[in-house]
Amino acid sequence: PDTSLALSFSERGRIAHRVLPVQDTEISIIGGLSGLFQEMLVMVQQSAMGNNMVTLPANIVWQRNPPFIDTRSGAVTFFRLWTLDGGNTIYGKSI
Repeated sequence: PDTSLALSFSERGRIAHRVLPVQDTEISIIGGLSGLFQEMLVMVQQSAMGNNMVTLPANIVWQRNPPFIDTRSGAVTFFRLWTLDGGNTIYGKSI
């Protein structure tokens, strides 16, 4: 991705996104339909060079702590996001 990347909830149900940063990247979350449970799984996988910082939106309500996105070469980080109100409130959990 470029220096910014918008990840979208699907129209219905669940979706998964794989993010392969090649430079520092700021992620935003878009989409979602009010009144529906929607969930996304996000996988961040560092390149062979690594050292790419990934920034997540500050408005996510994390179950415990935000995920630690490892910047080591080839490192993989997973987390889930979900919404019930069309993306106005986004909840997250590191996995």
